[in-house]
Amino acid sequence: MQRRSMKRSKSSQEASTSGPPSDTPLEFGTSHESSSFLKSGIPPEPSTCLQSFPSLESLPRELLLAVLAYVPTEQLLPLRLLGRRWKTLILEEPLWRHRRLDVPECINERPYAAILRLAPALDTLKLETGYPTSTQGIVYLKALAEGKCKIRFLHFAFGVSSVSNKLISKVLSCRTSSLQQLNMSLNGCVRFSNLVPALDAIDALKELKTLTLTVVRGLSHGFAFKCLRLTNLDISMFLSVDMARNLIHLGRNTLTAIKCDMGVTNKLKADLVLCKNVTHLTVTSPFDGLDEVVPQLPSLQYVTIQEHFRITPPTMEWLQWAHSNFSGKVHFVMLNFCTYDKHLILSDSLRNVHSVTLNINGFSAIQPEPLAQFLKSLTAVEQLVLNFGTDIQRLLFSWPASSVPRLQCLSIRARDQRDQSSLRILTQAFKIWRPSMQLKFL
Repeated sequence: MQRRSMKRSKSSQEASTSGPPSDTPLEFGTSHESSSFLKSGIPPEPSTCLQSFPSLESLPRELLLAVLAYVPTEQLLPLRLLGRRWKTLILEEPLWRHRRLDVPECINERPYAAILRLAPALDTLKLETGYPTSTQGIVYLKALAEGKCKIRFLHFAFGVSSVSNKLISKVLSCRTSSLQQLNMSLNGCVRFSNLVPALDAIDALKELKTLTLTVVRGLSHGFAFKCLRLTNLDISMFLSVDMARNLIHLGRNTLTAIKCDMGVTNKLKADLVLCKNVTHLTVTSPFDGLDEVVPQLPSLQYVTIQEHFRITPPTMEWLQWAHSNFSGKVHFVMLNFCTYDKHLILSDSLRNVHSVTLNINGFSAIQPEPLAQFLKSLTAVEQLVLNFGTDIQRLLFSWPASSVPRLQCLSIRARDQRDQSSLRILTQAFKIWRPSMQLKFL
């Protein structure tokens, strides 16, 4: 149980590698639970929490809720059987409203369906069920449709069929006042699947502020959103240009953050410049037309550039252009860094970038000496994320703190350290290296 909780906490943190603004999901359990994990290092077993009090029935409600904060979400509902007080307490909204639940695919759906039907609230629900003919997926949808769970952030991937369409519409229509963020992938099981009912249900979400919408197959029959007024819009390469343009025009006075997938920026540059309140713009290479868009956004403070495998010449050129023509801050993210990019290591393209995130898939590692040579060139960096393995002790010998005078926060991968004592030694080494710097472990 202990290993399972720590694994979930770590995978959640690794998912958060995007630049400002970041919206890091909560861990499994409540926010109280997450902060307690940080203080103690290792959460106690739920059974230990429950057995450590001779008479839990006599505890004040607030203290009992604090104890239950350590219980994983999947194990909460069975505790209703402990007694009359527990039957009521376990279904109280404060115990659930800060929890995150990731429903895995291809696993016994019974405990998860019960949670989706009975839980009064969740902060975040991630539900990806594959094809519309999936029996498991229909079970989950029915449970959500029958329940009254208030959800703030729904990450939802589902196939569209006549059966699932009705259920999706009901799931969304029951949460018009609670759902604030929606990451939804609609996949028509055939080319002619009707997407309109699901799109109508999205348009009716009156509290929705953040939307990521992916449409893989199916027909929208000229559907146009009418009611949405978003503040954050993530434009997928699988979203039609007309639908993206529709969402941008509806939110031209409310949008503050826009993210464009690869190849999208140039197609929508005439529409993007209408959003005069945008402060954060994220683009994925290739992003032709960005130098035309940025000067026309007067409120723009942050630009995030995302590359997939290597830094490309157009990105290098734009970074040089931005140094002279953009007064805000630039964040660079390498999404899939399978092996270290010699062009990146040997260049000084990121010399004026304020935030850098480098990810490597799998367990590949980088030799500390060439890495240190590259890091020395980041003279303007304030936040740095190194999501890969390297010999940190050797890195510090070759990387003087004086070469990155503005560095305020450094995030490194924790799974490469053998144990808690290794983490403590590493923390002490960084305190000596840069006493005022904030150190985070992924």
